[in-house]
Amino acid sequence: MTVWCAVYSHDIIGPYFFENEEGRTLTVHEERHKVMLETFLRIDLHPRQQDLLCFQQDGATAHIADISMEVLRTMFPETRYSFRGHHLARPLS
Repeated sequence: MTVWCAVYSHDIIGPYFFENEEGRTLTVHEERHKVMLETFLRIDLHPRQQDLLCFQQDGATAHIADISMEVLRTMFPETRYSFRGHHLARPLS
């Protein structure tokens, strides 16, 4: 099973299962991760919530791929952390 979710003090977003129509688990690659961000997270995340969040992820290849990071730069322009140097412009207080 490959699943994604977001947990923060006001809500839980997800779970999102990376699977095909038959329910079989799919490998998460950069395009699937991008699609999840754009079609699932963006829809479930209210615009006002983005100011309350620090989006953090590990250094998985799909997470730090250029196409994924571009989506995250748009969604979280100042509150984005990622492993290996992909981080936000201002520190969290």
